[in-house]
Amino acid sequence: MSSQAKQIAARVQKTTTPHPPSRLPLILGLGAILVIGALLLSVLANQRPPYTPEVTGRAAVQVSQTNFDYGDQHYNNPVTTEFKVKNIGDQTLLILGDPQIEILEGCCPPRVSTSNRHLAPGDEATVSFTFSMHAGMDGPHHFRVHVRTNDPENPDQYVEVYSNWIP
Repeated sequence: MSSQAKQIAARVQKTTTPHPPSRLPLILGLGAILVIGALLLSVLANQRPPYTPEVTGRAAVQVSQTNFDYGDQHYNNPVTTEFKVKNIGDQTLLILGDPQIEILEGCCPPRVSTSNRHLAPGDEATVSFTFSMHAGMDGPHHFRVHVRTNDPENPDQYVEVYSNWIP
């Protein structure tokens, strides 16, 4: 190395200050701990307590409400009916097909939707429908919504829906 190069190297060495130890590994480590902790809390928060079935040896259906009476309703006023179907047994409950509406009085059955048809023990599904009547469809309406399941003791649960449509 030439003398001039040695002098430059010596000057650079004198002016360079040592760097403090990097904090990057510490910051990354703390970040990883926070992320793992948040994931663990999320998993624990989403855990349900163990389900204790009310009925053993089979699937068993329970409907949250069996009668809806909406009284007088004005034309073109949508009415939404919603109820829960719960499996209170210790085996999988199956809702067999779409719930069917039987018209006992009036007309025009609505289309029914079900959120889930395979219910593990303790799970529930939501059954819902919206209906509205207009001029010419006035008067009393009475629907019976049949929910058919594989519950051997109660294979056909039903919900009664009443309304009276006025101008």
